[in-house]
Amino acid sequence: MTDPIDIAVGKRIRQLRKDRGITQTQLGDAIGLTFQQVQKYEKARNRISASKLAQIAAIFQVDVAELFSTSMKSPHDTETDMDDATILYSYIDEMPDDVRRHFKDLLGAIIEHQPQKKTA
Repeated sequence: MTDPIDIAVGKRIRQLRKDRGITQTQLGDAIGLTFQQVQKYEKARNRISASKLAQIAAIFQVDVAELFSTSMKSPHDTETDMDDATILYSYIDEMPDDVRRHFKDLLGAIIEHQPQKKTA
């Protein structure tokens, strides 16, 4: 079973990468790996070595500890402490790209078919 810390670090790397507009290919090139390996890191399918963590942190210009920040929750933090949007985002973020596109289309269709609100 995948360690929760590996999952959290992978999510944090993905978040930082997306926030900075960097593709998996660009990150992979910068650290001497393929985009597939970056994808495996982000999904915690492969563990990240200390040297790669240091390289990734340098690329994002953060301390290595910043890559662990989402895994440093206190024991009382639970899903109920998060708002609905945050929970949904975390679920969506875990979906494969093709499923995410279909889910987005489904949500769009649901919104389109909502009854119009009457204004006073």
